[in-house]
Amino acid sequence: PYYFAGLYIFGPQKKLVETRYDMKKCVTPTWNHRLERPARGKPLILDCSVMGRKFPFVQDGGQDFISNGENTQAIFPSRGTIVNVATATTAKQRETWFMQTDDMGQDLTDGLVGLDHVDVDNSISPHKECKGSSLKIIEFNAERGRWWLEVSTLDEVRQADVIILNEMDIGMARSDQQHTVRQMAYFLGMNYAWGLEFLELTRGDESDRVFAPEHLPNFHGLHGNAFLTRCEISDAAIFRDKIGGYFSDKPSFVTANGLEKRLGGRMGLFGRIHINNSVVVVGAIHKLGEGGDNNHESEIKKYIGGSKAVVAGDQHLSFCGKIGLRAIIPADQKGFTWPASCKTFGIGRGDNICSNMKEEVQEKTTKPCVSDLGFRVTVSDHAFTSVTLDPM
Repeated sequence: PYYFAGLYIFGPQKKLVETRYDMKKCVTPTWNHRLERPARGKPLILDCSVMGRKFPFVQDGGQDFISNGENTQAIFPSRGTIVNVATATTAKQRETWFMQTDDMGQDLTDGLVGLDHVDVDNSISPHKECKGSSLKIIEFNAERGRWWLEVSTLDEVRQADVIILNEMDIGMARSDQQHTVRQMAYFLGMNYAWGLEFLELTRGDESDRVFAPEHLPNFHGLHGNAFLTRCEISDAAIFRDKIGGYFSDKPSFVTANGLEKRLGGRMGLFGRIHINNSVVVVGAIHKLGEGGDNNHESEIKKYIGGSKAVVAGDQHLSFCGKIGLRAIIPADQKGFTWPASCKTFGIGRGDNICSNMKEEVQEKTTKPCVSDLGFRVTVSDHAFTSVTLDPM
């Protein structure tokens, strides 16, 4: 993202900007590239010199701040845009694997380099250990993570101690080829752990392809689960299902009617954080074991051991009891979360939080809607779920 006159905005690489636009003029846009629709109102020429007295515009010297001589503004750190992946593949490799028959899915998955590597960055937050009498948790299936910046402006997200995320992309055209978790973490000043769920061999489902032109390949094609925290993360681990029907040419629910073909497998990402001199296990799970032929409950229970724990994600409520935790039940006993939008919470419960800690503030759901940035946008088809727990 760029910092421009008091706002964070997304934009293309600098060379493209300088080639296409007159850098001496400030004008309002005619097209909103985030929403892929015309911008509101007629284009206007703005007075940059007047605006520049209040908001610095230009980044100088590669520093993490900009200044106009009178005002200084911290900006998005350049190191937050670095993308290093353990499972590095080429578009040609992915095209070749896509052509393989359904029975090759598990063999190809087993051959992926770095399949169960966890990308952890503990350098962002200054806290090695967290302290406090409460632990604010928010869980969110971010539906590719494309709207991570808009999501990060919400008070519920900014005030959280732990953010548990499903469906976060790295190097997918549908989400602007970003490392969505890393950028979100650096923006919020939180450490993160991300694990690979699927190596995507297509541009995604029908709704994804609105943001993914046919001629534009995925840089990395990675899609996974994550959690962010202000504490140091240790002992990260992944529990993974077999690939099953996700690697298939046959139209079905799990292949988005034939538009998706994937390697990897449904998974849960786990790690440990330290709060008040004790260990808390954090888990991000996504439909783990729901295929029926995978059983990780005993492994996860062993991983948790006698520790306090919070495990959450797009997962059936019954999973909580299977790993020795209690399901956090919403106040209205329904807490619908899917398919959600700015208008509705949906008709079903698709997202759940499990814990063995006492609730300080009861679980609530929040619509996946951002409306204070000059436009109203649904940032996922899942609602947010949140709860405040007692880690003492």
